[in-house]
Amino acid sequence: MILEADEPERLYAFATYVATLVARGEPVAVFVTGRAVKAFSRQGYAGPDLPESMDWRRILADAKELGEVKIYICETVAKAYGVSEFWLADGVGSMFSFLENVNSVVVF
Repeated sequence: MILEADEPERLYAFATYVATLVARGEPVAVFVTGRAVKAFSRQGYAGPDLPESMDWRRILADAKELGEVKIYICETVAKAYGVSEFWLADGVGSMFSFLENVNSVVVF
């Protein structure tokens, strides 16, 4: 799965999709790129508030606790934005490396 959006509603849809796959027992690999890199920054994300039931960070953290979810951050975008510390990330790397290890891709 490739995540490039940073709009709160899209992040919620993404997190819900990940949680649904985990609930089905499927492993999930995510490559975070584009504006979404800022949403995973430990320095904070200043997106609009959503209702508590749509808290994409909580949904994603819960999914990671319950199943096999790996999250990788795009190294090029991270450098461009000057971001070096990430929330919930398992690593930083290239799109090429990510795509070598997945069979199909969904883009959010």
